[in-house]
Amino acid sequence: DCYLEKNECGEPKYKSLLMSNMFYASFTDTNLTSDQEDYFWRTFATTDGVRLKMNVTASNSNFRQMVYEKTKSNPLPLLSELTGTIKKTYGREFVLSGISRLCAFYLAKDFDVENECRALYRYWGDFGPSPQSDGKHQYVGLPLDGLSDTGYKIKIEEIQTNEILNIPSQYAITPRNA
Repeated sequence: DCYLEKNECGEPKYKSLLMSNMFYASFTDTNLTSDQEDYFWRTFATTDGVRLKMNVTASNSNFRQMVYEKTKSNPLPLLSELTGTIKKTYGREFVLSGISRLCAFYLAKDFDVENECRALYRYWGDFGPSPQSDGKHQYVGLPLDGLSDTGYKIKIEEIQTNEILNIPSQYAITPRNA
């Protein structure tokens, strides 16, 4: 509950306590139905988008499958029941260890079509790679084909497009030394 409290500017504290040091990348399963395939092209690549087929290796334990609401606007029942029972029985607030990471892997029912895995990286001061900025957004850069200090290795395997071009719609990526 302390994350939901307001700061001196009237903003929820989670925005400064959590969001400023959480960086993530989202990945969707490649085993898609034709309806899902159409949805992704329509929603995320309406004009000139491409999709990257990647292989992600994680030594970071925060590479996880997203959890979606079972029904719209209904929070995770176990966590709600646990916090409610502890408050009612003992008059105490229950704060789950790792709760700040838990919220990074939970989404509303509306997004369940994405069948998403998420790679989360939390920046903790002098530990690990520091965030960079393009002047507008902060990000943590990840080198390709090598395990980075964030605990992720990302390898691009294929580039796909749905544009009608006079070139192939898929390009397999092979290492130079292969």
